Amino acid sequence: MNGGRERRTGWLRGGAVAAGAVVGLFIVAGMASALVSANGQPGGDPKYVCKGSQPLLSLSVRGPQHAWKPLLVLSITYRVVNDEDGGSIGYWALDSYTAGVQMWLLRAGPYAHDYYWTQTESGIFQTLQGAHSPNNSAIEPTPAYGTTAMGAWGFVNNTSVEKFNSALPQGYLGVLNYGGSTNSTVASTYGVPGDTNMWFWYTTYFAPAYETDYTLGLGGGAWGYLYELNKAFWTPSPSTGATPSIDEYCIFGIPGSAVGYNVHGDIVPYA
Repeated sequence: MNGGRERRTGWLRGGAVAAGAVVGLFIVAGMASALVSANGQPGGDPKYVCKGSQPLLSLSVRGPQHAWKPLLVLSITYRVVNDEDGGSIGYWALDSYTAGVQMWLLRAGPYAHDYYWTQTESGIFQTLQGAHSPNNSAIEPTPAYGTTAMGAWGFVNNTSVEKFNSALPQGYLGVLNYGGSTNSTVASTYGVPGDTNMWFWYTTYFAPAYETDYTLGLGGGAWGYLYELNKAFWTPSPSTGATPSIDEYCIFGIPGSAVGYNVHGDIVPYA
């Protein structure tokens, strides 16, 4: 982990996304959220479900177990704009979203004295004509937008080297501009600069922030991203002769996968 996201393989190698000056990006309203409540969980713990995948991909982002005697030490929310989203070969979309992070010090159980954290995101993406789709690298035939949601959980080892800084601000941190651009999104390559001002909570709240003890992945946590194309870009009818749209893209890092993550679908609007 290098503190960023490339979304397509975001929690595997890091990267970013955007919500820049693209016409129509901020006028999306009333789109269904991919975030739903987990069954039977008081307060509605976030649950992420990839509806079209077989076998079904799903992830619940729950707080720590009560038996671990958790003490909440970090609770922040922030808004991100101009964050470039990475796909299989390069940046493919510009994203805007609200993120929330909570972290607890565990005072009992098998992880006593370490930290447990959760992170969620919810927002919108816009892909551009000429960019490559996130999974199959198809050329996007037209600009399009939709909803995106993300959830993750993991642990941080509490060591004498990396220390949590509880004196830093908490609560709402404001709007963070990651500095992504439409140019590098259309270029669809990681050789273009991409985000120029990314921010990652771990490297801010832990010093010296080597990230050697930031744990996420098989056995240490789980993560999932969901993308749903707005219905305005779905193929209206098979009789139109239009190229069928691909309207759902999911990538999950969950225990049990031999490669460390599972991918389903793609985002390609009809032409």
